[in-house]
Amino acid sequence: MSSTGPKQAIYASLAEVAQALGHPHRLELLEHLAQGVRSVEDLSALA
Repeated sequence: MSSTGPKQAIYASLAEVAQALGHPHRLELLEHLAQGVRSVEDLSALA
């Protein structure tokens, strides 16, 4: 079985997303964005 097959590419992409979202502050910012459009200034004041 090839280690660079389609499933492995998907897993690698998901791992990158998980790593990017792995910090609590990033998750907090996403929560605020999910509540509606926010300016960068608003987000920086919340974080």
